[in-house]
Amino acid sequence: MKYAHIHFNTVDSMEVFPYPTNIGLETRDNHETYHIEGSKRTDMLHCIFQYTLSGYGCFRDAGGEHVLSPGSGFLCESRDKAISYYYPENSRTPWRFIYIAFRGETAFTMVRNMVNRFGHVYSTPLNHPMITRMQAYFKHMENQQVISVSEGSRLVMNIINTLTESREERKIDEPENLLLRKSVEILSRNTEGTMKVAQLAKLSGVSREHLTRVFSQMTGLPPHRFINRRKIIEACSILDSGKTSIKEISDSLGYKSSAHFTRTFKRVMKMTPSEYMKNKLMPAL
Repeated sequence: MKYAHIHFNTVDSMEVFPYPTNIGLETRDNHETYHIEGSKRTDMLHCIFQYTLSGYGCFRDAGGEHVLSPGSGFLCESRDKAISYYYPENSRTPWRFIYIAFRGETAFTMVRNMVNRFGHVYSTPLNHPMITRMQAYFKHMENQQVISVSEGSRLVMNIINTLTESREERKIDEPENLLLRKSVEILSRNTEGTMKVAQLAKLSGVSREHLTRVFSQMTGLPPHRFINRRKIIEACSILDSGKTSIKEISDSLGYKSSAHFTRTFKRVMKMTPSEYMKNKLMPAL
């Protein structure tokens, strides 16, 4: 076993801000001496990002065992009862990795959201600037590193943003994203505002059921509510100009009547078109 650890001392740290507590560079080669289980940890709760530089290790979560080859790593909370990580029992190749531990209310919230959305395991190139920067701390090997609140926050956020980007890039060309983008483009071309869900599904080349499932998963809204919301946002833009009557807006957006438009507008915006025109305040939709 070989290891090097650096502890961070954040000047005037603020609990809500993400801040690193320590960073380590280790080589492990024994299954019996390196098997960490979240359920058995009793140290202070913290978040961990651990990344394989050479060899390989294993990470286990509710989804099963994941092999961590060079270029891959895991993100977790230290005392997560569902996780463990270890040097593989039958491996003969040393596992060399770098890790960073960090805390802060914002960090915990972001890590939990990331794990819920993307899972624990991530991949990024060995020559990525984030990995290079982490390794750079060991060039001068100081046991203590004094950093400012902003520097510590930037370090942690750089890691979180890099890992998020690595998963978002992978998702861009997934079928669900391509379908959503195609459907939104179709809606954008439908200037009359008359598009129905069944018609949108047909033009998108999928069943209504599949379209509903994808929209609900990707946007949090079923297609009919997504369409209505887009139409109401367009109505707000027209109302802002002050040059078009409510009836004209209702007709241009394909509503059956002004009354139908007003009811829909109020349901979405929590105010009538007339009330919106008075205060011009767009609520967070």
